[in-house]
Amino acid sequence: MADKNIVIVTDCKDIALEQIKARLISLLPNDKINFFNLITKPFQINNGLFLSKLISEEVPHGKNTLFLAIVNPLKIKPKRIFGKLKNGTWFVGADTGIFSLLFKEFGIKEIYEGKNQKHYPFGGLHMHTVIAGNLLLETKEEELGNPIKESDILKKMPSQGEVLHIDNFGLIKIWARMKDFDFKEGDKIMIKSVNSNRIFEGIFSNRMMDQENNALIVYPGSSFLDKSKFDNIEEYRKSGLIEIGLVRNPNSAEELGINLGDIIEIKKIS
Repeated sequence: MADKNIVIVTDCKDIALEQIKARLISLLPNDKINFFNLITKPFQINNGLFLSKLISEEVPHGKNTLFLAIVNPLKIKPKRIFGKLKNGTWFVGADTGIFSLLFKEFGIKEIYEGKNQKHYPFGGLHMHTVIAGNLLLETKEEELGNPIKESDILKKMPSQGEVLHIDNFGLIKIWARMKDFDFKEGDKIMIKSVNSNRIFEGIFSNRMMDQENNALIVYPGSSFLDKSKFDNIEEYRKSGLIEIGLVRNPNSAEELGINLGDIIEIKKIS
């Protein structure tokens, strides 16, 4: 049997995550499973949207790969959906928009609404995970759900400047690409947190670690780089998302008072 690659996108990081993995192992006892656990901050759909797209650049794709999202902060219960991307990779989750960047990148081949839409305690385990296991067992999609139109699902895109991820170093990754700005080494940069109305002054640098401790730096990040530009280092470096942080400080976001979902405006100071 071929290895199964299961990407779990969830804000469950204690025993609940182990339950999900154990259920999948019990459903697929004859397969070797490679788990990729993407732990979002609690209730953060757009953080999951970012993480799933980022890992999609590295995992194998095709019928033996599946993205399983178990993150749902919505007041109104969304429908359970599953389907296949045009590259053959499966997806399963609530209709929250969490896979929107995958849909944009790879396209949707088919999509279904799960037949059982009743409410269950920990539906992510008892419903979504079971659908995921059955898809990887090659159960016919029509046995698990009913086909729906792509226009019937929620799609969302991050807002310009939105904080999508804060890593374990406290570094801030925002939805803005380096190529959209004409920054040069050493330029003074205004950084404004729209949510708190706080304004900071930093500098632009192509390499953050060249700078002094605790200096506030705007720099080309490593997320969503265009691999087709790898041989042109200038173009490659500019193709990813912008990052912001304090040099060699593990608490950048906390010290700046910046949180997931905040909107950050940046511009060069004349």
